[in-house]
Amino acid sequence: MINRSKSPVSSCVKASASKTKNMNYLDTQVLVVRMSRLVEMIGLSRSTIWKLLSEGQFPNPIRLGSRSIAWRVKDVEEWLQSREELVTYRRK
Repeated sequence: MINRSKSPVSSCVKASASKTKNMNYLDTQVLVVRMSRLVEMIGLSRSTIWKLLSEGQFPNPIRLGSRSIAWRVKDVEEWLQSREELVTYRRK
């Protein structure tokens, strides 16, 4: 059973670009999700996500640190929208 008490997007990590004179701080924020939240968000297993990534069919992650990666929520949402199609099941 899926725990719907917390939205995966609400628990995203906020990574922001460095502030400069000409940039608005709020415009530079990027929401990212780590693998565990990504699995909850899209309903695919870790191995399926890695397989799709290796086949070029899933958005690339971004590096947060030397041993840490995450996916931009915007990229994942766009990928999900591109996959939307009506599925019709036929009964025999």
